[in-house]
Amino acid sequence: MAGAPPKVVVLGGGTGSYELLLGLKEVTPHITAVVNMCDDGGSTGRLRAGYGVMPPGDVRQCLVALAGDEAAAKLLSYRFGEGELAGHPVGNLLLSAGELRLGDFGASVQEVSRMLRCEGVVLPVTDVNHVLVMEDGDETIRGQEQVRLHPIKHPSEVRLQLEPTARITAEARDAIEAADFVVFAPGGLNWTLLPICLVDGVPDALQRSSARVICVANLMNRPEQHIGWHVVDYVQEFQKYLGEDAVHAVLYNTGKIPEVAADRYAADGHDPVGCAPHRFAEIRAEAIGTDLVATVLAVQDSADTSIERSRIRHDSDKTGAALKAIFADRR
Repeated sequence: MAGAPPKVVVLGGGTGSYELLLGLKEVTPHITAVVNMCDDGGSTGRLRAGYGVMPPGDVRQCLVALAGDEAAAKLLSYRFGEGELAGHPVGNLLLSAGELRLGDFGASVQEVSRMLRCEGVVLPVTDVNHVLVMEDGDETIRGQEQVRLHPIKHPSEVRLQLEPTARITAEARDAIEAADFVVFAPGGLNWTLLPICLVDGVPDALQRSSARVICVANLMNRPEQHIGWHVVDYVQEFQKYLGEDAVHAVLYNTGKIPEVAADRYAADGHDPVGCAPHRFAEIRAEAIGTDLVATVLAVQDSADTSIERSRIRHDSDKTGAALKAIFADRR
């Protein structure tokens, strides 16, 4: 129906999806977050190692972003600062407890979603507990956190795979195939986004869907893997896994990175993702540039010490407004 709010599927996990979902809540009520399932760092890694559960952390962040009950969302985000539970957010413990009680992580996610009165749906991309593996030349790196930290030595020889092979859930497949728009959230390319593309059935679901596929480009390049990269380089990596015509548009930042954060990141070897106009001719995807960066730096929870979180993030309102304009133009 013309003018009806679009059905939007967000593919990603963690902070990138969290910020994006906050903005999209103001655009459409028809949101489905399909979440990466190979996280093994921090609290999530401890729970996986100790109890054999599915990774709850990225799912928790998506549930909190879509929560209709603000008080419950704050409770699930509370992270213990000391003792045996130090570093664990309440939401991670609750999701894992639900999985152990119900014997099904997807059912646990639905139960917590009802508790939060979520304004949208959160789905694990797969129900197969798996490990992310990177081949960098002759070197094998196992586990998402190790992949995230690994300095790539042979870029042209990098290969990613999941062990064991993971299959997309029927719910995630149906959501992608029924969507008007599929949006890849910002996030770690090799450890959050491409692993979703590696799940059996995801490329096929995207091909069968009539959805317009949009990538929201990252703001900063990580020195270990993507120093000097341009927006186009990221799109081309998606094309390797999904096909040359799989990405229809890329939304990238043209706003100025806050100076105090830019200086700190530059000292650590990070640089802003490039957006020189001449390179966009290398891809078929429509390139849409606008100011997307948050001017207020994110503050890391003092109890969250196992992983350093990005302080430079997308502004939820700006990104939501930019996507709303794309949706309206293509409806």
